[in-house]
Amino acid sequence: MVRITGLVLLLLCVGAAVEAAPPSLQLRLPPPPVAVENPAPKLPVPGEALAGALDATTTPLGLDEVLASAERSYPLLVAALLRRDVAEADLLSARGGFDLNWRTRGSVVGLGYYDYLSVDSLLEQPTPLWGTTVFGGWRLGRGDIPPYYGNLETNKGGELRAGVSVPILRNGAVDKRRADVRKAELGRTVAEGDIGLFVLDLQRSAAYRYWDWVIAGRRLRIAQDLLTIAEVRDEAVRRRSDLGDVADIDRLDNERAIAERQERVVAAERTLEQAAIALSLFLRDEEGAPVLVSPARLPPALPDPQEHLHPNPIERALERRPELKRIQALRKQNQVDVQLAKNQVLPSLDLSLVGSKDVGATVPGRTYLDEPEVVGGVLFEVPLQRRVAKGRLQAAQAALARLTAEEQMARDRITADVRDALSALHAASQRVDLAREQLRLAVKLEEAERTRFDLGESNLLFVNLREQATASAALVEAEALGSWLRAQADFRAAIGGVSQDDEPALRDP
Repeated sequence: MVRITGLVLLLLCVGAAVEAAPPSLQLRLPPPPVAVENPAPKLPVPGEALAGALDATTTPLGLDEVLASAERSYPLLVAALLRRDVAEADLLSARGGFDLNWRTRGSVVGLGYYDYLSVDSLLEQPTPLWGTTVFGGWRLGRGDIPPYYGNLETNKGGELRAGVSVPILRNGAVDKRRADVRKAELGRTVAEGDIGLFVLDLQRSAAYRYWDWVIAGRRLRIAQDLLTIAEVRDEAVRRRSDLGDVADIDRLDNERAIAERQERVVAAERTLEQAAIALSLFLRDEEGAPVLVSPARLPPALPDPQEHLHPNPIERALERRPELKRIQALRKQNQVDVQLAKNQVLPSLDLSLVGSKDVGATVPGRTYLDEPEVVGGVLFEVPLQRRVAKGRLQAAQAALARLTAEEQMARDRITADVRDALSALHAASQRVDLAREQLRLAVKLEEAERTRFDLGESNLLFVNLREQATASAALVEAEALGSWLRAQADFRAAIGGVSQDDEPALRDP
């Protein structure tokens, strides 16, 4: 009679313990509090080792918040954005080739047979109109000017002149000034491509670190749930052992299981802290300091794999990927070099027209200076071998061919990236489905084994094995979800990122 009463009490205690296990392992009702005779060592609270540095916020942390923080304060991104300033500075420098130029020179001859002075001041303004240069100036010649320097003579007020110079062949269709400006304008596109590449890699890395942290939190939760089951069952096993229904070795085995699961909780806690530290490089406060996120901000659930993909991912990637835009801008820069080199092979043929008029009092005996003058000129020049221009042309054409090959390779690589990302997404989605089926079956086996144990048809060893199998299946499911989420980050990067114009399902995994 005493044995029957003890068995009834034991079944009630074990039943209450089973019902108290965490929901993630399919147990139902919480047990009443029990007193443990030999309490297990106190486990650290998640994040306890970093408690002084943890963020006090408790709202769940989302991926969008991490990405926004990284794009706002990540130090290397701030450095990368300076390339834009460098490109703007290069453009400003190139436009300086069209700055107004002022030249003045003077000479005084004070010793010798002739004593005189001369001053010549000139303003030149290059223009982008077929390489045309306009100019205007003033000059003055005073004193006893030798007759062989008669061109220095002016009236007492000097001479005003203005003119224009137009290149017909070399430097006509294109010259170095205009080529430098065009290349500098394209340099801004190159800089934007460099920045875009960095941003894509930053977004992918930040997403990886975020999902690593989330999955680490899920692993910790699984370890804690597994430990809770053993701790809840411990009192029931003790009572059953005291009643003589189970051997003391079963009681010791449960204590061993508790110690083993405590160790796993500590290891999972360390993994979560490590993931939080890695995430802090991307999650920063308004001042740019890294933020150690609290476990309290872990999202309550993981997103389910979805098949909402862009309808034409390869076409989209070829339109948006920054490295392709960068190479295309480099090719255009090189095409400018080719055009300039071809132009420089041509001979120089410049036409000029200059008008002048002396002002002020007439120098005695120099009345001819009062008449205005208009002078037209032609300048022809050509290096007969033209090796400099030909060498530059060959180099520019070779560089253009190289960039053309690189562009084709970039297109092929982008296509391969998209296909690989799609393959990874599909495989990860299948893994999640299979892992969930594995978990469902493991839970059913665990429940059946626990029922057999309650009826006295099994032992604690087999119950522990079933619980371990369920926990392993839960970990496999978490890792499969993590693989899908990381594959989603790879897919976003492969298609060139997402924007607010995209469908919500494409923006949010």
